[in-house]
Amino acid sequence: MLARTRCVGQPVLASLLSSCHKETLWQEVLVLLESMWSQRLQVGTSLNRAISSCASAAQWQLALALAERGSVDPVGGRAALAALAAGHQWQRALQLLQLDDSATALGAAVAACARAGRWAVAVALCRQARPAQLNHAVLSAAVSACGQAAQWETALELLREGRARAVDVGSAMSAVIAACRRRQRWIEALALFQDFNTGDSMSLNATLSALERGLQWHRALFLLSTKLEQADIRSFNAVISGCIRGH
Repeated sequence: MLARTRCVGQPVLASLLSSCHKETLWQEVLVLLESMWSQRLQVGTSLNRAISSCASAAQWQLALALAERGSVDPVGGRAALAALAAGHQWQRALQLLQLDDSATALGAAVAACARAGRWAVAVALCRQARPAQLNHAVLSAAVSACGQAAQWETALELLREGRARAVDVGSAMSAVIAACRRRQRWIEALALFQDFNTGDSMSLNATLSALERGLQWHRALFLLSTKLEQADIRSFNAVISGCIRGH
């Protein structure tokens, strides 16, 4: 295929590459990009699409190689970071973070640390973030890392710090409550909900589910009775399931 593309101009190659990217044909995308490079054509956004294609195909090594080979812009850098996060390549993600200090890039780097079990690094990145970098996604990733490592006190501290910095803690709280549920730590889940209740059904359902898994059906029933304004059908299903298991 590479030989057949050598006589094709940049606009056609870029268009073909874009089409292959949309169809998730990452190998064809790489062939077309290599043809553009070999002809010394301007790759422009084609490089971003190639990195994104590799990221979607879980080819983080190729995504990183492309980012290091070409003159990558922030969009391409974020795609490479996403690939590294999926591949648990937290150290390489930190290196790429130097190319892009946006909230999106920071979130990808924190997620990479979380997936690799490097909760302390994830927490440090979150705490060092500038106001423009710190958002609910970054906070959620760091808190989730703490939850997965059973670092409940640190998770609580991050939630308090996030709230003090005017960050929406709703999704982050739900993430750590879900971690409590998986580890059958219903006491911590209930304490989190009582301290950080944001009034949404997601956090209520996560807490009810933790209580249900911990066979605390009476506590789940009482909690639901006091938070009916937050409840949805999943809230009632969790409590009913808990009552059935408890009897």
